[in-house]
Amino acid sequence: MGGASRNFVRHLLFGEPVTFRETYKNVRQRFGGLIFTSLILSIFIGVLGATILNFGLVFTVLAVTLTIEAFSFSTVLTFIVSFVLVFAILFGAVWLFFLVASRFAYVPQVMMVEGQSVFSAIGRSISLASGNVRRFAALFIFSSFATYSALSLLYIPLGWYAYANGVELFSFDADMIPAWYQIISQFVWQISFILLTPVWMIGLCLLYVDERVRHEGYDIELLAAQRLGEIPTVSREFSNPLQPALSGQSALNQTRKEHSKMITLGLD
Repeated sequence: MGGASRNFVRHLLFGEPVTFRETYKNVRQRFGGLIFTSLILSIFIGVLGATILNFGLVFTVLAVTLTIEAFSFSTVLTFIVSFVLVFAILFGAVWLFFLVASRFAYVPQVMMVEGQSVFSAIGRSISLASGNVRRFAALFIFSSFATYSALSLLYIPLGWYAYANGVELFSFDADMIPAWYQIISQFVWQISFILLTPVWMIGLCLLYVDERVRHEGYDIELLAAQRLGEIPTVSREFSNPLQPALSGQSALNQTRKEHSKMITLGLD
C-alpha cells in the first residue's frame, strides 16, 4: 500500500503509469521500516480485535442473562429485547474496532509519500485519520463483500463438480474430503483475495489523498509541485511550515543521515 500510494502520487504529479515495477521499487527503498511497521500494526490490531471480541461476548452473555431474568413472564418480549441488545452490542463492538483501527490506516502512505519515520508516521496517521471512521468502515465492508462475492462465483462451480463426483462437502470428518478438493479450495480463496486486494489498496490511497485535500489543501501542493518543482529540503533546526507534496529520495537520505548522526552523538 505504501509503494502504490507513492506511485499514485507520482501519477498525479507527473502522469507516470501505476505499475507493479514502480510499486515494488518504492517498497525496496523503505523495506525495513515497512516490515517493522507491519509487524507492530498486525500485533496491535490483532490484540485489539481479540480484546473487543472477548468483551463483546461477555457483555452479550450478561445482557441476555439479565434480559431473561427481567422478562421471564413473556417469551416474546424476552426475544425482542435480547435481539435488540445483542445487535446494539455487536454494532458498538464493530464501531469501536473501526474507530481505533482507522487511526492507523495511513501509516504506509505517510512513510512513503511524506518520507517520515515509523513512529512519526503513526502519529501523523492518527491525526490525519480523525473523523474518517464511516468511510474506512464502508471501504472495508465493500472489499469484504466483493472478495466473498468473487469467492462464491468460483466456489459454486467447484462445489457442483465435487458433489457430482460424490464428495461429501458438509462432512465433519476431514478424511472424507479428498485432497484435490482441499487444494483447489485454498487456491480459489487465494486467487479471490489476490484479485480484490488492489481494490482495498487503491481505496486507501484515494482516502489518504482525499483526507489531505480536505484538511491541508493537498491539491494546491500537488499543483505547486507540478509547476514549481519540489520544495527544497530544510534542516530540522529550522521551522518549515511547508511540506513537499512528495518527499524526494534526497529527503529520505537526509532523514536517515540525521538519525545516524543523532545515534552517533548519543553513543559519544
